[in-house]
Amino acid sequence: MLHRLRTAWQIYRASWNDRRTPFAAKALPIVALLYLLSPLDIIPDVIPVLGQMDDVAILITLLLWAFRLIPQDVKHDVKKRREVIDVEAK
Repeated sequence: MLHRLRTAWQIYRASWNDRRTPFAAKALPIVALLYLLSPLDIIPDVIPVLGQMDDVAILITLLLWAFRLIPQDVKHDVKKRREVIDVEAK
């Protein structure tokens, strides 16, 4: 699971500078961070457990949405570049 998360993060980072990556895919993680830092919540944090769970659910949802907005051809190109770098490093 951690390997898949790490791979997804590397793909996301590498696709950030690609012109084919839509603005929304770049903006959603920033929106997620701003929501976490905002004092306004859907469920107030003073309510034990539920207050934090809504933050986590929104964070995960926005990050997954951002990753899914990245076009498949961009993800494929990034994976190919990673494979070339891995082979050259060995």
